Amino acid sequence: MFRQNVEALSSLFDVVVIDTPPALGLRMSASLIAATDVVCPIELEEYSIDGVTDMLKTVFGVRQRYNPQLRLAGIVLNRFNPHSVRQKAAMRQLVQSFAEYIVPAHISTRSAIPEALSQGVSVWALAKGSARDACLEVREVFELLQRRMDAQDMASSGMPS
Repeated sequence: MFRQNVEALSSLFDVVVIDTPPALGLRMSASLIAATDVVCPIELEEYSIDGVTDMLKTVFGVRQRYNPQLRLAGIVLNRFNPHSVRQKAAMRQLVQSFAEYIVPAHISTRSAIPEALSQGVSVWALAKGSARDACLEVREVFELLQRRMDAQDMASSGMPS
């Protein structure tokens, strides 16, 4: 039923985003069954990196058993702190293990994001420098994801990329 509702929405919108909690459970499984593409944001913390393998197993398992059209658009580094030695080391480890899935852009930790959330507005609505920087990062990530999905579309249709 959920899949049918998402399909109905897809006739009205260019993109339907299903945002689930990061737990591997019923919500995520139902979302993966209904989705065409999946994007996995990940924070560069030890517990998150350990979960990437399980997450990939879940995505590919759902694709194999329930949704052969499901594609992994990419893994996005979220809340990245470029000054953290620990996070940079975790990023190297992640890229070493999962390079083909990593989107080559990230979303940094910025004060504008929680501020926008607390005010119930889009980050683009805030008039501050960190909001502009966050917007640029988000736009870059979305553009790269779109290119990856377009390339996957072309590859699956047999058209040269």
